[in-house]
Amino acid sequence: KGEVCSSDHDYFDYPDGQRDWYRWECRPWKTPDGDIGGVIVLNQDITGIMQALNRAEQAENRVQRAIDVANLAVWELDVKKRELTTVGPFNELFDIPLSADRLARNPFVFVHPLDRADVIKTWREAVREGRKSFTVEHRVIREDETEIWVQNMCTFVYDENGQTHSILG
Repeated sequence: KGEVCSSDHDYFDYPDGQRDWYRWECRPWKTPDGDIGGVIVLNQDITGIMQALNRAEQAENRVQRAIDVANLAVWELDVKKRELTTVGPFNELFDIPLSADRLARNPFVFVHPLDRADVIKTWREAVREGRKSFTVEHRVIREDETEIWVQNMCTFVYDENGQTHSILG
């Protein structure tokens, strides 16, 4: 019958220590009668792709270590997809679940009421002036009424039409 074998990423180590990566597939070649007449081997060198993925993973690990060392809480709100990504100690800042829907409804929900007007003013000025970023210090009020001071540095990412695509803070 014949069998199809494949791998999306397989490596070969050379005696000199070099490692190359391949995507490959082997399948039977059949004659017009349906008998197996040979084998077809497809092979693609994906070493560059795998090296790039490895470098990206190392960079991500370095950034994660820096975030941990600096005790940063980083967030990104994709406005179009309504997706929120967070990295860092968010549970220490917020004792209420943080979600894209909650932030889309009220992006200032966690800002202390006494700081809210200044934060909104700073945000609106940045948008009106077309700035790519702004920084504002304010208190975060938790559900248990404890207050935490934060420095929020926000960056707007715009699409090709000048519309806000995402916000990074």
